[in-house]
Amino acid sequence: MELQKITELIDLMSRSDLTELQLQEGGHSLRLSRGAATNNAVKVGARGTKDALEGTSTEIVSAEADADEPPPQVPLPSTCIERHIFKSTMVGTFFRARAPGDEPFIDVGQEVRAGQTLGVIEAMKMLTELECDVDGRIAEILVENGSLVEFGQPLFSIE
Repeated sequence: MELQKITELIDLMSRSDLTELQLQEGGHSLRLSRGAATNNAVKVGARGTKDALEGTSTEIVSAEADADEPPPQVPLPSTCIERHIFKSTMVGTFFRARAPGDEPFIDVGQEVRAGQTLGVIEAMKMLTELECDVDGRIAEILVENGSLVEFGQPLFSIE
């Protein structure tokens, strides 16, 4: 299970009334829960991650994992949780500038306003502008210029 998918599920859970979410994919199982009864304990599969959100516990268990062997633990960047994640509104190719050789619409560290163009997505020879939905500062650009992006894929992290 990819870290990006886990982060998206945590974000979804934090924006909803869900108190528990359980998902099985491939040889991994993921259980997210929040509330006073959680203990922030984490079980991690061979390629899993560790998450220590306040009031949230996460379990990722590999179906092939040996119960006697402690799995490796990798911390989840807490900065991803505290920031607004701007996601793709469509499928296509992401570009930071309108044309090759043009200056990018925005750079990391730049202040942005709601309605400001962050980039464009090209689909079927049509360019669609991506308009910022919050005021803030660009903390991270999460995709490479010229990358194929999916609907709902995180593109920018905004503080």
